[in-house]
Amino acid sequence: MNELKNVLKNSTHILLGAHTDPDGDAIGALVTMAGVCDFLHIPYNIIVEAFPAKYEYLNENLNVVSKFDGEFSTFISLDCGDKDRLGKYESLFDSAKYTINIDHHHTNTDFAQLNYVERTGSSTAEVMFNIVESLQIPINDLMAKAIYTGIIYDTAGFMHPSSTAQTLRAVAKIMEQCPLEYSKIYHKVMYEQTLKMLEVQKVALSNLRVINDKVALTYLTLEDKNNLSITKNDTEGIVNIIRNIEGIKVSAFLNPKNKDTYKISLRSEPPYNVSEICKAFGGGGHICASGATLTGSLEQCLEQLLPYLEKL
Repeated sequence: MNELKNVLKNSTHILLGAHTDPDGDAIGALVTMAGVCDFLHIPYNIIVEAFPAKYEYLNENLNVVSKFDGEFSTFISLDCGDKDRLGKYESLFDSAKYTINIDHHHTNTDFAQLNYVERTGSSTAEVMFNIVESLQIPINDLMAKAIYTGIIYDTAGFMHPSSTAQTLRAVAKIMEQCPLEYSKIYHKVMYEQTLKMLEVQKVALSNLRVINDKVALTYLTLEDKNNLSITKNDTEGIVNIIRNIEGIKVSAFLNPKNKDTYKISLRSEPPYNVSEICKAFGGGGHICASGATLTGSLEQCLEQLLPYLEKL
């Protein structure tokens, strides 16, 4: 941890980045690290293509940009399993004098000069909580909201096996230090949906199929996406919804990026390791929650994926 502290203190300007289409854990970790930079009086920018509207309540006086052409010394990657997942910001990472990788994915490739990867951690937000404690930096209200958001997002509300006693102790500590309306955050992250999201779920459920009585698979077509003007936020939670069907052990959701590219999201319960399936397609993540990208038409992507699901 001393090495991290030294790099931070020697940094003239820090860029904070995460994986493409950042989720609740990525945003929570980014905002927490921004709080660390503020406390240490280090100039920083969070660099994302767009700050997700769902987490706008965390965007309080943050230095957020979508591109950066200035001078900087350090790039900190948060919640990113490998360098490729930084997307168009990978070149900025490569040009930094110092690089730091903070994550919890067990498939992380340790791609930075300094790697703080807690592969048994529930979330990168929990990793950030541990770093903040180790650096003896006080947690303010915004950091508390960010850590809580990241933890409940990546544990699906403490449902995943990655939710440990240590995870709950971290949450208890931030609640004690910063008394806030955490129930409202929980509701917003776990339950709040738009009418558009319900419309998209209806379409996805109409495409549902069950394999061997234990695998639930659904998808959206490119036509669905265009007809409903579907965005990434509109599809959030679909893979978890079908995972909740009685008797289902593994769920899979295919979401079109364009006519020849589909993002697959997989969820499971032990002992089913879906990260091994995703690794076969160049993706990864966690044992019970992983993702990858498939190339081809919907029919071709299904042909690639189904043999793996049918073996489970």
